[in-house]
Amino acid sequence: MSSKSARPVTGAWLAQPPPDARQYESREKVTGMKRPRVHLTPRECDVLRGIMRGRTNREIAKDLGLREQAIKNILSITYAKCHVRNRLELMIYAVRHNLLSR
Repeated sequence: MSSKSARPVTGAWLAQPPPDARQYESREKVTGMKRPRVHLTPRECDVLRGIMRGRTNREIAKDLGLREQAIKNILSITYAKCHVRNRLELMIYAVRHNLLSR
């Protein structure tokens, strides 16, 4: 068996579109149910602002006087609240849903 055939298919995750507002908009039209509004804590908003400025976890932690692991934990919680998987999706979600101007 060649090593080429044993490799997993790269890019297979691209077959599934990331969750976004369109999925919820169509659900709203069908069921009449609205997506619950995401509430971020002040600390989550601070971390999100750092991300929006293109800062690393380490830089955000230094700015806020926290450990880098605390920033990672805050990001994990924020990703779950917003139903996103990474920083880019979080930034797109934040802009679309106007999270930082509340």
